[in-house]
Amino acid sequence: CKMGSFLSFFFRQIVYRIIKMSKLFLRYSLLENTGTLGDRLVQATGGKAKVFSLGIWDWPIIPMAGGGGKAFWYDYTSGEFVSSTFFYSELPRWVQHWNKTNPLERYLDQHMPRDPKTGYWVWKPLNELNEYRNVKTSPINAAFVKPPCYPGQTNCQYSLGATFPHMLPNGTPEALQMTKLLVGYTPFSDDFLIDFVAKLVQEERLGQDATPDLLMMSLPATDMIGHMYGPDSLEHEDNFYRLDKTLARLFDALKQAVPQEELLVVLSADHGMNSIPEFLQQQGKASDIGRLENGKILWHVNSALVRTFGLVVWRLDCVRQACFLIWQKSSKKVLTQTKWRRKQPKCCAE
Repeated sequence: CKMGSFLSFFFRQIVYRIIKMSKLFLRYSLLENTGTLGDRLVQATGGKAKVFSLGIWDWPIIPMAGGGGKAFWYDYTSGEFVSSTFFYSELPRWVQHWNKTNPLERYLDQHMPRDPKTGYWVWKPLNELNEYRNVKTSPINAAFVKPPCYPGQTNCQYSLGATFPHMLPNGTPEALQMTKLLVGYTPFSDDFLIDFVAKLVQEERLGQDATPDLLMMSLPATDMIGHMYGPDSLEHEDNFYRLDKTLARLFDALKQAVPQEELLVVLSADHGMNSIPEFLQQQGKASDIGRLENGKILWHVNSALVRTFGLVVWRLDCVRQACFLIWQKSSKKVLTQTKWRRKQPKCCAE
């Protein structure tokens, strides 16, 4: 059956990844003194080089900072930029001052219009609709978009919605809390980061002496919007128009601090983006396609582990899109087949 074939494939992938990670761990252990690009720069300059890694989300930028650099990232629970005690015993004073000025609200007031009825900040197309290639596909695509809402909501009261205009709520502490997360699914998160980057370049005096410095940053809005709305949406296309302006702001800020002939800029991309599966089905471009639901995958894989071993000593879990096996150390967490069946969720009865 299809599920049996899928589980066989899934287990092969798990074994492959375990072997691959073991090889990577061995390689890192042998070359652990090599470090990152930033670490090598710090070593080569006798500790004089300044290395910073910045982003909206923490997971892309912490590894880039290495052991010799510093990292800052956006905290969606507070709307502030934070770091770790690995990098700082306490945040620099200029960062503390930055965070006290309600930077996100201040930025949104400066760069986003407000809806006249609700007072919410509004993301609407930057250009006239006839200037967008996706103006015809976007309405069809929007029917299959599952817009982001704040975690824990049962009715998704605050959501960006599937079509323009997209609202970022305010007016109450709860509404502002939602916006601090939802802004990450808009082009304005990247642009907001540039404000912080420009301040860092100024305060940390990057590029102000003969020693080369390294500034790395992750602009994740293209990824977040692409995954959420798909490449056939107006949102995805509008993001690129806005990203062009965001990069221009970044380059202007850097050129104000560093002479252009001494400035080297390197751009890289993460990955391409596939269309929303339901959109491909509707367009007749793919029939055997769908969405992977972590809940069902976890249930079927863990059920197979129970049937095979009798006890759940290994358990599969997923965080975001990364799945991994967990060893159940505590006997209280080890389930028999009977107890496991009692935990079966309604979604997986089939």
